[in-house]
Amino acid sequence: MKKKNCNLLRIVKNKKVLNPEKSFNYVFEWYNDDELLRKEVYKVSVDEYNMPIEDYDTTEMIEHKKDCCMIIEDINIEEVEI
Repeated sequence: MKKKNCNLLRIVKNKKVLNPEKSFNYVFEWYNDDELLRKEVYKVSVDEYNMPIEDYDTTEMIEHKKDCCMIIEDINIEEVEI
């Protein structure tokens, strides 16, 4: 598989609706300019107040993508709450 350039990671955070597993769905969207390269859904656990526990490591995720499938030299991270 040929690696594609990636310059934006958009994290779309749903903090309003718990899914049936009692977690929130966050969608990680990897872009090259306006082209969506990959979309991944992560289930984020909640605490006793139903607040998300954001224990994911974006640096680790970026390094993994560099190893497997993307060319990432300079990346912007954009967080969007819905």
